[in-house]
Amino acid sequence: MLAFAKGDKIVHPMYGAGVIYNIEEKSVDGQTKPYYIIKIPINDLQVSVSVNKANSLHMRQVLEKTKLMDIIAKAEFKPNSSKNWTTTYNENLLNVKSGDIEKVAGVLKYLSHKERGKTLSTAEKKLMNSAKQIVLSEIILSCGIKRSDAELMLKKSIG
Repeated sequence: MLAFAKGDKIVHPMYGAGVIYNIEEKSVDGQTKPYYIIKIPINDLQVSVSVNKANSLHMRQVLEKTKLMDIIAKAEFKPNSSKNWTTTYNENLLNVKSGDIEKVAGVLKYLSHKERGKTLSTAEKKLMNSAKQIVLSEIILSCGIKRSDAELMLKKSIG
């Protein structure tokens, strides 16, 4: 059963927001299955996702502009009380992989604020960039704006 249709604006948790531009049958291991073909405009990517795996990947519709910007503005991430870098990093990584925009925006805010005070590790910089791309891509599709305008909106929202 198809959860999405051609033309739907969706969010893939690891790649960001895109548009389903086709649904194709593909043969894998001798079995033919339907796949969503998604164009992710922010990085000019094309991603194929098995229709059967869309739910387990936590793919979802792009949020409406007002709701999206409200969630981003209110998002917070407070790492657990552990001062352990690895624990905090892994918590951040799980939040980004969740596909939950509030968690992804919270990680982005946390790392952006942390970066102002000290240098981030290479892994933290990469994670912050991934979170930023995911949030930006959803702003772009939700609001129907250019990347530069989305970056300004995001900058205002994360403080």
